[in-house]
Amino acid sequence: TELTCQRIQEFESQASSDLELRNNKIDELNR
Repeated sequence: TELTCQRIQEFESQASSDLELRNNKIDELNR
């Protein structure tokens, strides 16, 4: 269970960083 928990945290952190990058790109396009 600990391994899956760690994997989920890694996946969530990666997804959030991807979302931030996407939002930054959208902001640049809207300028």
